[in-house]
Amino acid sequence: MTALLKKILCCKLIQNSPSHRSNHSPHQGHVTVYVGMEDTHKFEFEAHYLNHLLFKNLLQLSVQEFGDS
Repeated sequence: MTALLKKILCCKLIQNSPSHRSNHSPHQGHVTVYVGMEDTHKFEFEAHYLNHLLFKNLLQLSVQEFGDS
């Protein structure tokens, strides 16, 4: 799963921002995803990347490891 995330970051599909959660909504056309339990990272990316194969694989791996939420 880490390799997939690195690949996505390498392709600049998502943008990492500080781990503290703020109350602001994502920019128009973007989606925010929080990763991690204790060391939380916030990622904001364009919504159309939800259809990207790497992102779909990453979500499938997270469901296998953590279940649906």
